[in-house]
Amino acid sequence: MTLGINVVWFKRDLRIHDHAPLFEAAQAGLPVLPVYVVEPNYWQQIFASRRHWHFIHDCLTELREDCSQLGQCLIIRVGETIDVFDRLHDDYQINGIYVHEETGNGWTYQRDKDVIQWCAHHSVELHEYPCNGVVRHLKDRDGWSKIRNKRMSEDLIPKPRSLTPVQDVDIGQFPSKDDSMFGSKVPGVTQTGGRRAAIQTLKSFLSERGCEYIYRLSAPGPSEKYCSRISPHLTWGTLSMREVIKSNQNRRKGLSENEAKSWKRNLSAFGSRLSWRCHFIQKIEDQPEIEFKCMHSAFEGMREPDHNETYYQAWIEGRTGYPFIDACMRNLIHEGWITFRMRAMLVSFA
Repeated sequence: MTLGINVVWFKRDLRIHDHAPLFEAAQAGLPVLPVYVVEPNYWQQIFASRRHWHFIHDCLTELREDCSQLGQCLIIRVGETIDVFDRLHDDYQINGIYVHEETGNGWTYQRDKDVIQWCAHHSVELHEYPCNGVVRHLKDRDGWSKIRNKRMSEDLIPKPRSLTPVQDVDIGQFPSKDDSMFGSKVPGVTQTGGRRAAIQTLKSFLSERGCEYIYRLSAPGPSEKYCSRISPHLTWGTLSMREVIKSNQNRRKGLSENEAKSWKRNLSAFGSRLSWRCHFIQKIEDQPEIEFKCMHSAFEGMREPDHNETYYQAWIEGRTGYPFIDACMRNLIHEGWITFRMRAMLVSFA
């Protein structure tokens, strides 16, 4: 048994920049094992999609390259997280697990609670770090904005200079994009994942595409060009929220007099929507029951007595007979995303 390693558990933070768990683990002076777990049970859930895996696959490919350049390749394991940690603990003395806090859903929350219990049982120290603008264990929302804004104003965390490698470790292989584990075939296209695509997408928005953001963000057609298109990169963590906010702020500060006329309001609106994103993720952190229950109890059970499965399937497939509804739904099916106002309209129609 090799003594003394630290594990960095990657989840929705697939980058090496502005990554507190990776940086702190590297600073601790022990060999560092970066780990990503492909969880088969997760991919059987209704909220998981092969389209997600296509994006993640791109991200993991680049993350493995980036970790290798630091000195230790990202290792991949397929299985339930507790089983993976059991097997690692059989081979290595795990001193600590370094990880970002995750605000996901009920499934990931239970998985994380199981890992906390596992660490306590095996006397492994769990080092959790805040992620994005979500604040855990708030008593109320009065102080959330102040804490979030302070966190976003802090300096970016540099990538580690190097990682001390773990000797003779099987790096493992991640499943292919076509593996049957991930469900049905993607019915359309998928946005490219990975850090390089994230940076290029953000750069093109802040330098070119964002000039008409506020005027185009609700239009189903033009929004594909003029919206930021960084949502999946924030979701899977190829960019940190702090990186995006600072990039937006720097762009605003550097506007020329001519640019200010067309850009200032658009960049301000973009910054507001970044705040809204944190705000609504904070809601599910504070009220996780809204995944399963209506936010307002008066709506509980409203649709069930008159639920019409035929109508529901027609809505899902974009064949209700209402042209704009069907056009938006079919666009969603093909593209994998839709503007927030069109999304609200589709849900309201349902």
